[in-house]
Amino acid sequence: MKQNIILILTFTFFLGACDILKKRQDKINPIQLEPRKFTSSNLQIIKGSGDWSSTPFQINSPLLKIVCTYKNQTPDSDFVLYLIEQGKSIATHGGLPILIGNDKSKQEATVKVEPGKYYFHIIASNITWQLQAFEKES
Repeated sequence: MKQNIILILTFTFFLGACDILKKRQDKINPIQLEPRKFTSSNLQIIKGSGDWSSTPFQINSPLLKIVCTYKNQTPDSDFVLYLIEQGKSIATHGGLPILIGNDKSKQEATVKVEPGKYYFHIIASNITWQLQAFEKES
């Protein structure tokens, strides 16, 4: 009997936690933007495999669109893309991933940023990738 009560309480707690996570997820989902025209930024198409950091580049627009395609080399492939302000380090300051993937072949994200200098930092294993960045037209 005591086990049944504990099981019911645990299940009720789990359902409540799922509801809280769902509400939080609704708050952190990327905002839906109306269609905007983006132009190629001063970044070239960048291709590679494994970990990589770009040289700093200037972003003048408040919106940056990032398109990344990748191809898994093994089932345990991983890919994480960060956009970091110049002068900061992912090891020291941490970072918020822009794209995370291992099973899709293409992802894109539109990121709101303050104009300034940034760099991309990629952590990847067993995966080849291609990265493009576009600024919003003025």
